[in-house]
Amino acid sequence: IALYEALLNAVDLRNAPFIGWLRDLSAPDCLHISWIPEIPYINCHGLPALVILMTVSTFLQQLLMPRQADPSQQKMMMIMPLDFSFIFLQLPS
Repeated sequence: IALYEALLNAVDLRNAPFIGWLRDLSAPDCLHISWIPEIPYINCHGLPALVILMTVSTFLQQLLMPRQADPSQQKMMMIMPLDFSFIFLQLPS
């Protein structure tokens, strides 16, 4: 929690370019694509690329893990990447 707060409040990260489409590390990430309309609850015209990459990679990791004995726990673990994607949409890059 302390590391997250330190990175969230770091003045050095404001408007600091990183790599590729990441122009501001203190803002939510947005890969600008001109033909994509504005997505509700997202403050940009484009795709939240890091969130999509995180969701897909976490879902693939869940598919590669051994099956859980409890079917309800397995359903929960398959839904968790989607839950995290909604949480991470408005967080900084």
